[in-house]
Amino acid sequence: MAEHRVRASDGVELACLVTGGEGPGPPLVLLNSLGTDRTMWDEVLPALTASRPVVRFDARGHGASEVPPGPYTLERLVDDVHDVARALHLDAVDLCGCSLGGLVALGAVVRRASWVRRVVVSNSAAHFGTAEAWEQRARTVEASGMTTIADTVLQRFLSPAFRDTEVARADELRQRLVDTPVAGYAASCRALAQADLRPGLASVAAPVLVVAGQDDVAVPAAVSLEVAEAVQDGSAVLLPGGHLSSVEQPAAFTTAVLEHLDVYQRNRST
Repeated sequence: MAEHRVRASDGVELACLVTGGEGPGPPLVLLNSLGTDRTMWDEVLPALTASRPVVRFDARGHGASEVPPGPYTLERLVDDVHDVARALHLDAVDLCGCSLGGLVALGAVVRRASWVRRVVVSNSAAHFGTAEAWEQRARTVEASGMTTIADTVLQRFLSPAFRDTEVARADELRQRLVDTPVAGYAASCRALAQADLRPGLASVAAPVLVVAGQDDVAVPAAVSLEVAEAVQDGSAVLLPGGHLSSVEQPAAFTTAVLEHLDVYQRNRST
């Protein structure tokens, strides 16, 4: 495991971890959701790194990455991924993102980024809610802090069954949320408020796998599955559980992801 501090093109430092690298697969970059960090991928990391190098980096304003003042935009968050890949000398990568991270991954292929091979969009959508709702959430944390929203967001992150049986993991995720810098969280909310990739989905030619949670109340499964239907080469898998499928269903999640990545890789080789 190698840790890197990558400077984005606007000067912001992003904290990255590169794990694995012995397998034959191309690099996979994992993009965290709003209010989490790279540890949200802990459950699936061993299976993913068995076949390829995996890059995890904390989105700007999250985790160990720098917290610049807003505004943030979807375009800037996509640029951050490209800046990380370029700094690590990765000519082409696969992307897997959850929620906000899924939107960023989708934004890269809507932009037709030549450095992206294929994408997994997990528990995400091309458009999230209303601008008014995101602005209200941003103002709430700015006025009262992250603890104010922690319990409500955790209920949206995880299914009731998981929260009841995996108490330690649920508490850890809640703490990561509380520890998220207010400025980074609020600026990311405002980026979500402005983002709408729906007009560009029909132009997406890269293979896209959509992972949806059967009990996801943050992004209902039907909303996630619309992405798979709208792109040119989309597929989907519906998993039990809530908004963080990689946390609640790690075995099924990694099976679906690796099948998507490896089948496509084999097709390119024939």
